[in-house]
Amino acid sequence: MNLKYIIEICIGIDIAIIGIAYPIIIDKISNIGNRYDSNYLSEVFEQEFPQRAYGRILPFRSRKVTTFEWLLFFTIASFAFLIAGAEPLFWKNSIWMQNSAKLLTLTLTFFLVISFIIWLDKIALYNGKPARLLKYLIAKYQSISKESRYKENLINSLNEIAYFAVEKEDIHLQEELSKFYTEEFIKIRHNHNSSEALEYPFYFYDVTRKLIKKLLRKEVSELDRLTSPAVSNWWLLGQDFQEIPISEKTYDSMWGNIYQISDNAKFIKEHWSTAHQYYRFQLGRKTGKYNIDIRDYENKEEIEIRESEQIRFLEFHYALGGLLLYRQNNNGLKRILNFTQSQPPDYYLLPNSMYDIFYWFAYFKEGYVNRVTPTDFKYPFPDIDNLGLSRQITFWICQYVCLLFIRQFFLQPYYTFHQFTEQPRLPNKVLELLKWKDALDYFKFCLNKILENKDLLDLLGYNLSDAILEDIEGFEPELRIRIEEQIQQNRTNAPLSDNKINQFLASSATMIDDAFNQYSLIINKDDFANDEPVMRFGLNGGSILFRKEGFTEGDIPHLNYDSIFAQQIIYDQINRYIPNSFLGARTRRYLIDRENFEDAFKRLKYDKEKHLIVGFGFFDNGLVEIPDFLEDMIRLTSPVFTNVLFVLPKTDLPRINHPDLKADEIKELRLEPIIPDRNVYASVIDLNLDENSELRQRWNTNENQNPAESVQLTIAFIAEIIWRQNRDVVQLNITSPLREQGIKNDLSDIVPFKTIDND
Repeated sequence: MNLKYIIEICIGIDIAIIGIAYPIIIDKISNIGNRYDSNYLSEVFEQEFPQRAYGRILPFRSRKVTTFEWLLFFTIASFAFLIAGAEPLFWKNSIWMQNSAKLLTLTLTFFLVISFIIWLDKIALYNGKPARLLKYLIAKYQSISKESRYKENLINSLNEIAYFAVEKEDIHLQEELSKFYTEEFIKIRHNHNSSEALEYPFYFYDVTRKLIKKLLRKEVSELDRLTSPAVSNWWLLGQDFQEIPISEKTYDSMWGNIYQISDNAKFIKEHWSTAHQYYRFQLGRKTGKYNIDIRDYENKEEIEIRESEQIRFLEFHYALGGLLLYRQNNNGLKRILNFTQSQPPDYYLLPNSMYDIFYWFAYFKEGYVNRVTPTDFKYPFPDIDNLGLSRQITFWICQYVCLLFIRQFFLQPYYTFHQFTEQPRLPNKVLELLKWKDALDYFKFCLNKILENKDLLDLLGYNLSDAILEDIEGFEPELRIRIEEQIQQNRTNAPLSDNKINQFLASSATMIDDAFNQYSLIINKDDFANDEPVMRFGLNGGSILFRKEGFTEGDIPHLNYDSIFAQQIIYDQINRYIPNSFLGARTRRYLIDRENFEDAFKRLKYDKEKHLIVGFGFFDNGLVEIPDFLEDMIRLTSPVFTNVLFVLPKTDLPRINHPDLKADEIKELRLEPIIPDRNVYASVIDLNLDENSELRQRWNTNENQNPAESVQLTIAFIAEIIWRQNRDVVQLNITSPLREQGIKNDLSDIVPFKTIDND
């Protein structure tokens, strides 16, 4: 095989590539992306063959070795075999082995040249015409199905070319990119589950925001094929008719776009037009499928979901109106307040009735959206970015609603049912009525602020005649009276909630039972009442009036409605009269010093096997030493005793009986048992009902509460505390410098238990 001059040719080619072409190409590579001010295009190029890198970073390099550089290194290394001129180690007679060094250099040079040509083509592509590069990058992006860092770099590179196209007003690039983005947004929506809110990848939100930013930086901001769908939020809302819920992330992105264009009336109108169509075709009311058997809609959940979507969408656009008012974009307000695409006109994003006006005013008035998210967090306004000014955002949105209130007086009715200025229908729930009532003073304040803005009203054509002003001024007082009357009527006629009644009965049973159980350790197990003379003390339950709204749905929640009466019974009856019975049953009392405390028990000849210590409100932190026998003391709370001990034989402990109530009393108060073992009953009675008129009349003397607006709560029981007539109950009080308790006893005054037993 004759390979004459081939080595010289290979070496010449290699030297030309290394010495001349390579430095020039490296310079071109370093400039990739400069035209588009791109940080990602060079990253995309790094993944192209033969620029793709492999292996580790070598000690003498700052980055990995590319495919082309590996070929270059191997080609140069092959020269060593030529220089060495060594004989083959095997197959020495083979012509291939005899020329193996030359063939290796030839092969490596061939691949080096091929890769060099491919490299030149890629460099020319990335530094060449933008249209050719754009088509190449789009094809690359669309060929990758899985998310990856490379795909993310591709879309970010396309985004940067889009910013370049807007800045340079390149129509061809704009058309190609507009088509690409539209297809991608449609593809994402098509592949998404329509029952779940859609979140686009971050870079699609980012491109709309930055396209608008680039557009606004131009001296003349004219919309084009690329910026129009970004400004109008057409891409984010969707170009199809799929009813896919809008995610909070999308709403945040749209608000960021609105934030940027809030000073431009034309751009605001572009968004409003898109939103108008979106609401009309994709947020229309769901038709109910009524089922007679269940007496409800079969698709009730779908209807409720759609209503919540409508409210969220309208909430966004009421906030937009407040932003325009704050930015004094009066022309923008004029465009949105008059925008319609039908005749007679339909204003899908604006109120149709006075009910809508006051619903949305009460909605925003508190400064929280849905009582959870602060309005200023959800809809930030320019230059209102601190807590001290946060209420200003609510103020401007509420002013916008008041402007819409004035607008109602200038709408042209086309049908007989168009009653734009009539008093609104009122909410059904008392809680909503109270919200409306609380909002009226602030409504009047905001309305007066709008009426002072003569320039805006004149621009909108709202010429306020004396007759219209009279109607406006008289609207709020009349509405206030209607709301107050409706609240009164609703509260009076509202049915009691079964759930709340059951909760009251359950809580009362638990609390009363626990209250009696705490005295179980001081109750005598022997039933001695029928065998010997006894002394009896009694306690019982009771009835009270309670605000009816505490036991109805849709009104202001009442804290502890289910437990407050039981707490009162426990405090005033159980925890008062059981300890008081010890006071009535005592047979002797001693007042002793703290230092004589232990000796007093010795004088009593206290025996823990026979006697019991009961402490009411007793605390031992004043004692020098805590006697061992106090460990057996029964500690109980009492609203009347502090630091009082009773010591008595266990056989003299009292007994508590629970006799049953009379049958006619149970019937009259409609009582039902809640603790059968203790004969404890309870009931909740609506005194407004005609059937309870007799009970209602019994409460007419109550000056603090109207019986017709109340319920009667009853917790009924009888408890007898029975003591032996012959008993020995010793009361021990400890002296205190803080209060007078009488004459102090000496230890010699104390009579032991056994002495009395012997008597």
